[in-house]
Amino acid sequence: MKKYAYMKKILALALGSAMVLSAVGCGSGQGTQNAGGGEAQAPAEQETKADAPAAADGAAEQEAGGEKVVIKMTWWGGQTRHDQTQAVCDLYTSQHPDVTFELSPSGWDGYFDKLSTQTASGSMPDIVQMDYLYLATYAKNNSLADLQGFIDDGTIDVSNIDGNLLQTGSMNGKMSALVLSTSLLNVGFNPDVLAEAGVEEPTGAWTWSDFVAMCETVYEKTGKYGVSMDSVADTNIFNY
Repeated sequence: MKKYAYMKKILALALGSAMVLSAVGCGSGQGTQNAGGGEAQAPAEQETKADAPAAADGAAEQEAGGEKVVIKMTWWGGQTRHDQTQAVCDLYTSQHPDVTFELSPSGWDGYFDKLSTQTASGSMPDIVQMDYLYLATYAKNNSLADLQGFIDDGTIDVSNIDGNLLQTGSMNGKMSALVLSTSLLNVGFNPDVLAEAGVEEPTGAWTWSDFVAMCETVYEKTGKYGVSMDSVADTNIFNY
């Protein structure tokens, strides 16, 4: 049980990842044309129990001592995500009877208000789904532990995570997040407006410089703005 006791120092935070060029953020978008992306997970420095699914093989070998471990987990989503997460936790407990889970599924509304309160009071759950927009804040205030040591010693297996997506969880030199899954972020455009401005439609090889030039040309030629987004989405895209 030494490894379980050690793992109680981790908080694994689930973080959503999506990107147009190379990053992490939660959810999926829709538009006329699009480019691709992903989802992710992270840790904290409060006393916790571990990212159980990720640490399964190494921790299982240390289970003989019989210490009971309770892992608290919260996330947002619909009923399908709730049911599937419950099933995964039940499967893990069936293979590791000393480990049980306290699950607190939620909808999106009010999720981060509650999480902020829990973090401030020192009662943040052990595994927490996190939106990329908030990850840097939680990492900077030392609410998250550094998972790199657990990756280096093989406790957490990241062999099936794309290297570029894995690095999106790195904040201030610490591995503050692990990718949970991949999804899509779409950037929409109006082909008729681009044609009116004499601008070619973007391809998968476009860059931020191309994006800026396209918007400037559209405005100069047509008087129309090249992009229309709400401020939160716009900020998150630049994080990616």
